[in-house]
Amino acid sequence: MKILVTGAKGFVGKNLIARLENIRDGKIKNSPITDSIEILPYDVGCDGELENYCRECDFVVHLAGVNRPKDTSEFRTDNVNFTEKLVGLLEKNSNNCPIAFASSIQAALDNEYGRSKLEAEKILRAHGEKTGAKVVIYRFTNVFGKWSKPNYNSVVATFCHNIARGLPITISSRENRVVLIYIDDVVNEIINAIVGMPNITGEFADVAVKHTVTLGELADTLYSFKASRESLAVPDCTDGSFRKKLYSTYLSFLPEDGFAYPLKMNVDQRGSFTEILKTENNGQFSVNISKPHIIKGEHWHDTKNEKFLVVSGTGVIRFRKIGSDEVIEYFVSGDKLRVVDIPTGYTHNIENLGDTDMVTFMWCNECFNPEKPDTYFLKVSQDEKKENPKKKILVLGAGGMAGHIVYKYFEEQGYDVTGFDTYEIPNTKCIVGNVFDSEGFKHILRIGNYDAVLNCIGLLNKACDENYSAALYLNACLPHLICDALKCMNTKVVHISTDCVFTGDNSPYDEYAEKDAPDNYGKTKALGEIDGKNHVTFRTSIVGPDTRENGPSLVNWFMSQTGSVTGFSNVIWSGVSTLTLAKAMEYAVNSDCEGVYNLVNNASISKCDLLRLFSRYLRNGEVEVNENPESVSDKTLVSTRDFGFNVPSYDEMIKELGEWIDSHKELYPHYFR
Repeated sequence: MKILVTGAKGFVGKNLIARLENIRDGKIKNSPITDSIEILPYDVGCDGELENYCRECDFVVHLAGVNRPKDTSEFRTDNVNFTEKLVGLLEKNSNNCPIAFASSIQAALDNEYGRSKLEAEKILRAHGEKTGAKVVIYRFTNVFGKWSKPNYNSVVATFCHNIARGLPITISSRENRVVLIYIDDVVNEIINAIVGMPNITGEFADVAVKHTVTLGELADTLYSFKASRESLAVPDCTDGSFRKKLYSTYLSFLPEDGFAYPLKMNVDQRGSFTEILKTENNGQFSVNISKPHIIKGEHWHDTKNEKFLVVSGTGVIRFRKIGSDEVIEYFVSGDKLRVVDIPTGYTHNIENLGDTDMVTFMWCNECFNPEKPDTYFLKVSQDEKKENPKKKILVLGAGGMAGHIVYKYFEEQGYDVTGFDTYEIPNTKCIVGNVFDSEGFKHILRIGNYDAVLNCIGLLNKACDENYSAALYLNACLPHLICDALKCMNTKVVHISTDCVFTGDNSPYDEYAEKDAPDNYGKTKALGEIDGKNHVTFRTSIVGPDTRENGPSLVNWFMSQTGSVTGFSNVIWSGVSTLTLAKAMEYAVNSDCEGVYNLVNNASISKCDLLRLFSRYLRNGEVEVNENPESVSDKTLVSTRDFGFNVPSYDEMIKELGEWIDSHKELYPHYFR
């Protein structure tokens, strides 16, 4: 079967010929064209071949024509005169083969282009009546797809071209509706016509699948495609959907130097984790790179489930069902690909057993939501702690509100703990020193050969205003001095920062938010955040008991109250108890996390409701808390960097804090008078 295609170099012609070539070459299975085919492509510059083609062809697809000529006289030359020439050559050679003609909906309108297409239709119908040739006429509207020309074929082509290049687009009215047909649907219909099965509706044939959209919706969708490189969102790719067709068209308009785009790699000394794609209903895809002999994971999920595929390297994925002691192992390798399902209710980890990086492709059934991470830290091996020697821990500021609980918690967990402060602390292995003696202090840091240094030293708001130089040293310089002193040692530094590095004008704040505090406390704490290799900063706000009766903590104040107090209902808080802080520090000491983390549970609570939890769990409900709406503040933090530690709810944290106080009454005699 010989098929003549006029306008072979045009938008529709190129797509049709590409399809016919694939059919001819056997690259498309189950094609409706079962005969062997020969393609006779005709376009401008092939005049000598047209008569031979008209003599030999078994079917004519007449696509040639213009719709935006430089000179309006070309409407007649290219649309009318050429059709007359085509028909004349067919009749001259007594060829009555079928013809499919690409007309336009403009043929129904009174304009020069429409009149020329209408006249061409009449010429072809007259030819059919005269010779008996079957003539099928399509009045196409707004065809879009790959290889279309901007500012020529359709509004889709123009919008795609401009948006992909960051150029402005012009919308006459966002509410204007356009009917669009996709190039593949057009090609499918033309092939139906070739095999004698056109979709006839009245006196014309038509493409069955059409898409109606407003110009505003069209522009918004295309802009969302452009933004998807940042959001990683994948458009709806349901078979036959308009968005699938439009996205394919948009990608065909990317500038040739813009096919690639970078991804945000979350890198630490363990390797990296990089999100690739996020879908609306089918989860997300990521790639994980593990350095040699590194273990990642150590957590489990309620509903979240995953699939792991190691594509390079050698490793083992371990599982332990919650409540069971049995550890299950699956050995994996890039040399023999297999997918490992990560079921719910099993804590799991993945270890690189090789001496090179291990690359794992991961799918998760839901996109990560920092407000509902559904991730709970729990080691797979329960004997790991027993097998490890006691780590040496130095707690700086061991007599303070945070430091004393951190010290006591690590001591009770079996660590070799040393405290540091400016005075002797009862029942504590403590170094008395002065951090302002920088050289002497650095010697203390190094001589102890500690596995971790936990910095609980800091100057609070009022003191920062009273002694700004001390604030600069303690809050801003000291954390970096500690890291610098230990840079040649394998010692981890864990530092505490604050939500006060932010003004509260643009909450919530994630780890990457701009620090904009105007006051001395906020500015110095912002400067002190450490983000170097093997070191951690926990940005949070803390509440907890104080061993000092005159200590400035909120819990200290509350424990001295009777009757009723007022709590600010419009002051919003997000933070942790000092006991939860201690547990998070323990996790950091025993894991490979590094950098700045917002240590929060991704919820917030008013100071009024926080005091009510104090009353319930610390004072058995004896103190009534009344609302005071006058003060307004919101420095809510949100965590977007998952490091495996699960911060409990506020209710759980304050309840646990009350149990801690009750079991350590010797530390807080002023609470029990």
